[in-house]
Amino acid sequence: MDKQNQMTPVIKATDLTADIKTEMNAHVYTNATIRAYSIDDDVIGMVESNTPPSNSRLFCGESGAGADENYKLINLTVPNSSQACGTLGARVKYVHGGIYFHLYSEYKKEVCCTRTILIHRTPVGGKVKCGYSWGPTYNWDNYTESSVSCNKNWQEHYYQNIQPLNAYWVRIVFMAKDASNISNPDNPSIDVEIRKNM
Repeated sequence: MDKQNQMTPVIKATDLTADIKTEMNAHVYTNATIRAYSIDDDVIGMVESNTPPSNSRLFCGESGAGADENYKLINLTVPNSSQACGTLGARVKYVHGGIYFHLYSEYKKEVCCTRTILIHRTPVGGKVKCGYSWGPTYNWDNYTESSVSCNKNWQEHYYQNIQPLNAYWVRIVFMAKDASNISNPDNPSIDVEIRKNM
């Protein structure tokens, strides 16, 4: 019983772990396995009848953000020429799957050994429904491969959990740089972004 916050957190004994116990001791009840009742509720009766607490995450006032995706594909050329050199496909996506939620970005470069991919994360951030938030953070000029890579599949995961997000914002620019001359201004790029409630 949390007298300080006038709450009665409830969890099944089989779901209690050391990490969750630490959260509960810190008066944090955002974990989906915890039901946080008012100290004035008939807690035993509500638990036995499987009645959700009136202030549970179902009624916290924040809705879950819907799924979204942005995908683009471009043809690549050998730097400073019109010679075909493969493709670059890039995606940012939020999967809203009922009991599985996933926010991530990815790209797939095919064939083109003369180009290496540089990414600008600008920005990346999110908020768990009725829970914690992070970002937005910004990060520029990150290489995800060596300059000799011909084919490359790359993913970066920002959130994977059983709780939905209330908000998210991911924008990434993928630049196909000249692998032998990074300062070459001949840089085709893909700019993909998804944003909800931020």
